[in-house]
Amino acid sequence: MAGRCGPCTAWLRIVSAATALGLAACAPEAPPPVGAQRAADLALRRCTALALQAFPHVSANTLVAPGVYTTNGIACRPDPVFGTACAPRANWLPPAAGDPAAHGEARAALVRACLARSGVPAPVY
Repeated sequence: MAGRCGPCTAWLRIVSAATALGLAACAPEAPPPVGAQRAADLALRRCTALALQAFPHVSANTLVAPGVYTTNGIACRPDPVFGTACAPRANWLPPAAGDPAAHGEARAALVRACLARSGVPAPVY
């Protein structure tokens, strides 16, 4: 009887080993040690501070460009007194305010690069 069930038990061992490996792959990762987590937090804070120093936030109240008149050629029209009246065409470009979301991608890229140099994996948002 042992000879007859030998292939069955071998097959059962293979299936149970494959199942155990599959379950081990799906198991949640163990949390990092407290010291490693603290070092990662400090590196993230340092890199974020460097990124904010390199690419500061721009307030919506900050004037980025003042309003100006620009000329784009000369407009001429017939005039009964002078024959032809020509004047420059002027366009008004209104003042531009800052965009609070400006530099967000640049800051994020700088943080990722800084963390990579520090040997800390970048957080996934």
